[in-house]
Amino acid sequence: MTSTQSESRSDPRAGYNFRDTSPDYVLDPFVATNDLRIGQAFWTDSWGGFWTLTNGKDVRDCLQDAELFSSSGGFGIPAREKDTRIIPLELDPPEHGKYRQALGAFFGPKAVALLEGPLRQAAGGLIDEFLPDGRCEFISQFAAKFPTSAMVATLGLPVDDTAKFVQWNHDFLHHHSIGDQSEGGELSAAQRIENYLTEAVETRREAPRDDLITRLLKAEIDGRSITTEEAVSIAFQLFIAGLDTVTAVLGRSFLYLAQNQSDLAQLVADPALTTGAVEEMLRLFPIAIVTRTATRDVEFAGVSIRKGDRVLIDMDFWNRDTAEFADPNHCDFARTHNRHITFGAGRHRCLGSHLARLEVTIAMEEFHKRIPRYRLDEQAPPVPYADLVRGVNELTLLWDTK
Repeated sequence: MTSTQSESRSDPRAGYNFRDTSPDYVLDPFVATNDLRIGQAFWTDSWGGFWTLTNGKDVRDCLQDAELFSSSGGFGIPAREKDTRIIPLELDPPEHGKYRQALGAFFGPKAVALLEGPLRQAAGGLIDEFLPDGRCEFISQFAAKFPTSAMVATLGLPVDDTAKFVQWNHDFLHHHSIGDQSEGGELSAAQRIENYLTEAVETRREAPRDDLITRLLKAEIDGRSITTEEAVSIAFQLFIAGLDTVTAVLGRSFLYLAQNQSDLAQLVADPALTTGAVEEMLRLFPIAIVTRTATRDVEFAGVSIRKGDRVLIDMDFWNRDTAEFADPNHCDFARTHNRHITFGAGRHRCLGSHLARLEVTIAMEEFHKRIPRYRLDEQAPPVPYADLVRGVNELTLLWDTK
């Protein structure tokens, strides 16, 4: 027997707010989902109304069924107001596959492997700047700068504009979490990003360079060249995804390690565990929540979902599902068969997953090589946030200097 929206609204979970600003929730929104694991989906009226899937298998099945659960309705809750779609994020098959294929070579394992040297140099340089100080504000001094510098270099944008890019990206993705409940903050930031990228694309049409934007303009879709509007849209997705998600993963990972000194000591004592540690941090802290729109009325996840209903997909419900992982709330750097879906599943699985893994791995290795012991600053507690991306705004770390 299935439930309807009206029936599920009597459930106390109807007040669920993934943008909850209470201290306990933002500190660990991942553990907070344990109380929501009721097996079937539930409906929430806030933010225009949406279903939340609470069973790991339902989460995976939803991600893998692009015909039933569309990405073209726009990402976000409420759905992003837009005149154009973000490519390929807001496309469905078969259109999605054409652009995905065109982009695949830029972010495949071979292409990403060529970036390891420059990335290590960039990470080491940033750390060396604050190493003698015995403290750093980890987010602004490293976690935001490192992936941003990597994406800026890849796109061929001016390094001097990095601080501007970080701010625009934060305003676009986190305007709800910083108290702006209107659409204005999001739209204004999006317009600034689009204007900047449009100028960059038009410049490269006139004077090609050795960068990703120029290579995008040479790509073909259905036998024709990519248009300026399409190139801007693709660059927009790379911009917002490449700058923010890795920052959030780094923030949550280093916050955890600073809070759990035994795990930090284990990792530093055996650097070979870093690969497993990265995967376990990704599993425990799936920083991004994604959304879909039902394309027809359907009985799914134990409820009656109607055409046009928005569906919230939190990978945490798979990553900490006891049916998929033993002792799922426990951190185990030696965990085998770590089948997390932090990068998604199905056709929209994260295109930049190889780059993200490399960046997080390099960050851990280079940081721990130079600063093997660090702790939180009791006078400056961390400032985490929870939204469609769940990261940390401020994280002060302390260490002893020689």
